[in-house]
Amino acid sequence: MENQITTKLDPLVNINDVNPNILLDIRYATDNNFTKKVIYKTDICLVHKDTSIVLDKVQKHLEQLDLSLKIFDGYRPLWAQQILFDTLPDERYVGNPKKITRHTRGTAVDVTIINQVDKSELEMPTAFDSFSEKAHLVFEDLSENIKKNRKLLQDVMMDIGGFELLPTEWWHFDLEGRSEEHTSELQSHSFISYAVFCLKKKKPTYHLYSHASSPQYVLSHFSVFFSFIILHSIPR
Repeated sequence: MENQITTKLDPLVNINDVNPNILLDIRYATDNNFTKKVIYKTDICLVHKDTSIVLDKVQKHLEQLDLSLKIFDGYRPLWAQQILFDTLPDERYVGNPKKITRHTRGTAVDVTIINQVDKSELEMPTAFDSFSEKAHLVFEDLSENIKKNRKLLQDVMMDIGGFELLPTEWWHFDLEGRSEEHTSELQSHSFISYAVFCLKKKKPTYHLYSHASSPQYVLSHFSVFFSFIILHSIPR
């Protein structure tokens, strides 16, 4: 896999290198999100390697139904998580970056289902990032078609992908069994993994700073970052 990024603890991969048929609509790379600001400077979607494997399974299953996944967000750097939490400090909808946040590990995804032919989204209870009771999984005052679509998304993500649900967001799914893996060391390796991705793809420096971390975060992890630059510079 050409763009797999392997670190000791936390490999990240570009999901479109695993399955190019998965459509991306990375909302935080646009101003079409609840902050109304462009947060990412790149619209690629990185996820944990294990996440990519099961997303590929889900995609292939949906293709048999003439459907496809659309991803709104995957790996999310800590500084971006902080921006989201500062904008909406409500842990029902936005994880506190000082606690377990699976997006910052690459083990959570925000997704919906689209029609493979015309790329239209199946009708769901709300738009993405609509933080209301209507987005909750227990909300039932919906048309039968919407409830059917929501159930289809839940079923394929849980039964095929092995994901867990988030009660307050129909679009959010966590890779099962990852809740205890959140430590500062693992967060550092997620950042380093993206740094190596930038180096391998020869992306300009702003990709590293704007998507992977703030300059302060880079400096705070400089020693491990420098070690990985040396490691990945050694000819093999």
